[in-house]
Amino acid sequence: SVGIWEVPELLELKIENSSESRWMLKVDIGSGGPCGGSAGQYFIGQFDGARFTADPSSLLAAPNWIDGGKDFYAAIAWSDAPNGQRVWIGWMNNWQYATALPTAPWRGAMTLPRTLSLRRTASGHTLVQGPIQQLEGWRTHHQQRSDLRLEGRLALGATSTALEVKLRVGFAQAAGFVMELGRHARVGYDAVTHELYIERDAEDFSADFGGRHSRVVQLADGILELQIFIDAYSVEVFALDGACVITDLLMRPLDSSEFALVSSGGALHIVQMDVWTLERNGSVWNRD
Repeated sequence: SVGIWEVPELLELKIENSSESRWMLKVDIGSGGPCGGSAGQYFIGQFDGARFTADPSSLLAAPNWIDGGKDFYAAIAWSDAPNGQRVWIGWMNNWQYATALPTAPWRGAMTLPRTLSLRRTASGHTLVQGPIQQLEGWRTHHQQRSDLRLEGRLALGATSTALEVKLRVGFAQAAGFVMELGRHARVGYDAVTHELYIERDAEDFSADFGGRHSRVVQLADGILELQIFIDAYSVEVFALDGACVITDLLMRPLDSSEFALVSSGGALHIVQMDVWTLERNGSVWNRD
């Protein structure tokens, strides 16, 4: 059962590298999501001002899940975002445990604002999400490593639990890697099964909280590119230039001294890794 459908959105989105556009109908479901509990899905098609008609390819591929994590729900778009962007923000929570989170009086959080577009593929159109460019204004301290062979564990050298990490890695020998976010949560990739995931430990307040939430990410050239945003109680992972996103809440306080990248099954080639400390400095919007 998928439970209720709620928070619909009907948006006209630009197709990448094209002057064309298509319409996206988004609906959220109260239960039956890919990771259990609530989630959002979308359909691509045409809208004539009165009726939305889904493309056959979109129906064939359904369900088209918006996010591969457990905590992206009820996204709503702005109608007046700067520079003609289509931007939305989601509720970072899941109805399986939304009323049980040990964070009273508030429940859950909001995701980062994300730009929206469509990508034309052989099988139809795919939703693409990306963090708004204005977030670059939050970047402060910057570390960079490149062309590094990693066997074992590499500390990120972070001094804050608010980070942006851009990572390009190759798997000539390694079977995968794990990015440790303290002792209770991990972002990882399995180069054998092509599984990109966030894994978090179980919590007493809900039997549904712990587990691994994943998407299959195939590598055309053997290189994985990720953009990861880490906050004190959340992580958002962007892959495939925004065609894959995984979002999860975290319920344990993070310790930045424990952030590390760990190779598995052989040497990992770090093509480039950039780590920025993020400092909130008021509004991210710049209308100049």
